[in-house]
Amino acid sequence: MTMQAPKRQIGFVLLEGFSMIAFSNAIEAFRMANYVSTENLYGFSVAGLSADGHTRDRKSVV
Repeated sequence: MTMQAPKRQIGFVLLEGFSMIAFSNAIEAFRMANYVSTENLYGFSVAGLSADGHTRDRKSVV
């Protein structure tokens, strides 16, 4: 029986004028780590500000 490492949850807060290429590269690193390990080691969630100034959240798993 193998012990499975706990999944790490990474959060991204996107601000106005964020760099899409930097964001994409960050997510790709976690996606590739999951692919290479054949386990779901990392998940991520994305949040940003709406027009009314409140935080909105999109949950996703890499």
